Amino acid sequence: MSQTIDDFRNFFKNDQEFTSATPQMIFEGVLSLIEKSLAHHEINVVMDIKDNIRLMMPYNDMIQVVLNLMNNAKDALIESSIKNPCIELIAVREGESLALHVKDNGNGVPPSLTAKIFAPYFSTKSLNGTGLGLYICKSIVEKRMHGQVVYKKSEPGADFMVLLPLKETV
Repeated sequence: MSQTIDDFRNFFKNDQEFTSATPQMIFEGVLSLIEKSLAHHEINVVMDIKDNIRLMMPYNDMIQVVLNLMNNAKDALIESSIKNPCIELIAVREGESLALHVKDNGNGVPPSLTAKIFAPYFSTKSLNGTGLGLYICKSIVEKRMHGQVVYKKSEPGADFMVLLPLKETV
């Protein structure tokens, strides 16, 4: 809980330097933090970088965003006892944006809850969630990177997509 509070405090600091980074750098940075946990739960990770576009971004914030999305996917796969659990990390240009997808083959978010998932303090994790993760992710991406975080039901599972405008390309 104290880590969440610290993360929330740091979220309101807007002094993080923008650095040049690629989707591969982001994905590999996150994987280095959670690969042991994923391996322990026998969750396969597939990386598909169609467009490795270099952007200016607050690197640590982007790591935080993707880490949160991956942890949510991991938790959903574990909770649902999915056979052959898998998380896909995809980077692809979509129009004037770079789309970073974190997809899983879990059960997805129930349709009755999709309108609420980005609201502060809303959690689908009963006692184990603070309800701040997706809210902070969305706020970071919208306020600092002028992008979007979007949820789509995929077959099977969930697809959280971070859209970053290409106008920041270096």
